[in-house]
Amino acid sequence: MGESSVKIKIRNKIYDSSEEPLMLILSDKDKRNIIKMNKEDTKYCVHPDFMKRFEVAEFINKMEDENVTL
Repeated sequence: MGESSVKIKIRNKIYDSSEEPLMLILSDKDKRNIIKMNKEDTKYCVHPDFMKRFEVAEFINKMEDENVTL
C-alpha cells in the first residue's frame, strides 16, 4: 500500500488501513456530504440522533490512542 491510509475511530479505538483492511459502507447522503467537504477538512463523523452537539465534538477531538494522529 502507498503512503496514504484511512483511519477510522470507533468508540475509543482507532483503526488504520495500513495495518488492517477497513471498509466503509456509505449511504447516498454520506457520499453527498463528503463531496461537499472543504479541502482542508479531514474528519467526517456520523452519530446517533440522540447525541448532543458537545458530545459529538468531544468524541471527535478526544484521542484515546496517543500513537495515532488524525
